[in-house]
Amino acid sequence: MIGCLTTARSRPSARLLGEHRARSHRCAPPAAEAGLQEGKMSSSPGISETERRLFITAKLGGLKEKIVFLDSLYSQGHRDEALLLCSCYIDGLAAVLYFPDRIPSHQGFVRVVCEHGGDPFLPLVHPRQMLVALSTRKNSVLTAIRESILPFLQGTELVPEGEFLANARARLDQATHAKLKSMIWRGSMASFAYQQLRSPVIHELRGAGAFSFAGTTFHGKPVPLLSFEVLGPALKNIFAVASRLAMDQEELQEHLRRRLGA
Repeated sequence: MIGCLTTARSRPSARLLGEHRARSHRCAPPAAEAGLQEGKMSSSPGISETERRLFITAKLGGLKEKIVFLDSLYSQGHRDEALLLCSCYIDGLAAVLYFPDRIPSHQGFVRVVCEHGGDPFLPLVHPRQMLVALSTRKNSVLTAIRESILPFLQGTELVPEGEFLANARARLDQATHAKLKSMIWRGSMASFAYQQLRSPVIHELRGAGAFSFAGTTFHGKPVPLLSFEVLGPALKNIFAVASRLAMDQEELQEHLRRRLGA
């Protein structure tokens, strides 16, 4: 058994959300990742900063009010619906912020939450989540990595990405370390949130309410369970970043430079 999970079930809702029958953002299913190499994305032809700004502005229209509505929805007991829409909006904002690159849903969700969500715990690597990521697919390289770094895949203490990779370096050769680095995002708490909160509520019509590995800590202190109360504020931060990029040319240029590694 890879690890125990802690959940807090949300109350079932009495009705569907008529106000949001026509959502502006379509959530891509996990199958969208099929056929794409780890850490890779397909790109569209380059566009100008003006075109990008106009695209972002157009996509943000009316979204602020929808995000504000989620708090009311959650407080009224419609927790699964609040989480569902929150997840969809995060997916949509990832597509907006990384346009014109076409990033798989899982990777886009994790990337935008880690880069712009503002939560201190979501970017951190959970040893048990990394163990799951290295064990899910039958692959000789992943098996070799898992066996080589098994001591670092125990326990429930969160680890910064750079520290985890540094610890693993002495146990891996250059090629396997590069492979681990390319998929380290799959071991993050953000990835755990995608798999245990976002995907079930969208694709399986069920919500966990709150979720985590039992006993998760950082610097010895308990870490909050993953829930709408974590993803909701992250969504607001991501929206604020997108709004600034739509208005501020210099900030948009800096965003593009970071994306291109300049």
